[in-house]
Amino acid sequence: MVRAVPGGGRGSVAGGARAIRCVSSAAALVAVFLCGSCRSAGGLGLCRDGTPLSSPTPGIVMVRFENLTRFHTSAVLTLRLRNGNGVPVTIDGGVFGITLNGVDMGRALMGRRVILEGEQDVVFDLPLRICNIGLLLNHSTVTESGRVDYGIQATLYAMVESRRGMLTSASSGHFVLPEDQRSALAAVGAAAPRS
Repeated sequence: MVRAVPGGGRGSVAGGARAIRCVSSAAALVAVFLCGSCRSAGGLGLCRDGTPLSSPTPGIVMVRFENLTRFHTSAVLTLRLRNGNGVPVTIDGGVFGITLNGVDMGRALMGRRVILEGEQDVVFDLPLRICNIGLLLNHSTVTESGRVDYGIQATLYAMVESRRGMLTSASSGHFVLPEDQRSALAAVGAAAPRS
């Protein structure tokens, strides 16, 4: 509140108003910097009811290796997207960066529409082309126990409540390869030339 001070002289009210404008401008700048997490929701920031919008969380359920060779391998990723929002999120495509046991496996592209209802999961398959499966074979836990630790980063092109934007998120976890997949990986590893 701006209040004139008796005998304050010329500019007392105007000087206070200028100070308030500077403070409000500074507060606006601070809000922009603190709202960096809103940017991860691609400007989609809040739902209509005022609750913050969170990006759907990706996870890897399973990886099935196909046409397995030491240099080029195709795989099918079974992914889960979890919508923790109370409103539906429509995904119109996305890019998923995948690491398995700390090794960058590349990117999987999603070119179809997936509708995530509020507070629900959707599971779907995506193809992945892998050029460095040999690095994954260096981890004996993969062929022995089948345990694979993963990291996944998602960039999703989304629509929420008729607004479009980009959502980003990341997660990590693990899954266990079935015995037939472990055997196939072990066979490729055994056929590799030794130095």
